[in-house]
Amino acid sequence: MIDNRITKSNLFLIELIIVIMFFAFASTITLQVFFKANEKSADSTALNGALMVTQAAAEKAKSITYTDLNKIAETEYFDENWNPSNVENAKYTLNTKIKTETKNSGIMVTLTYKAKSSTETIYELKSKKYFPNEERQIL
Repeated sequence: MIDNRITKSNLFLIELIIVIMFFAFASTITLQVFFKANEKSADSTALNGALMVTQAAAEKAKSITYTDLNKIAETEYFDENWNPSNVENAKYTLNTKIKTETKNSGIMVTLTYKAKSSTETIYELKSKKYFPNEERQIL
């Protein structure tokens, strides 16, 4: 009789250990899923902010004159909420590169906007603007 009780208690402890291991394994998987979801959410927020900033810069460039091109070639700095910031508090940057190509009737300007975090390029946008010769001569 005594051997039978020990066997039943051993069986109960084995079942308890198996259940605890199952829940530990399930919680580990659940935490990994939540961590990845949080990471994707942060990436999505950064991409959305980068998209808005680069589109706004491209829209501003539509109204710029040829003589003012050098004003948009500056690096702009943004904080974690994509608000304009100084260099010290910046988490993101927007770099604008200007490439000019002379044509017979004017100049084609290619503007490349790159929104970057400290480690990677988040979003890149290219736009072109044409400046006819008549417009350059007026200025």
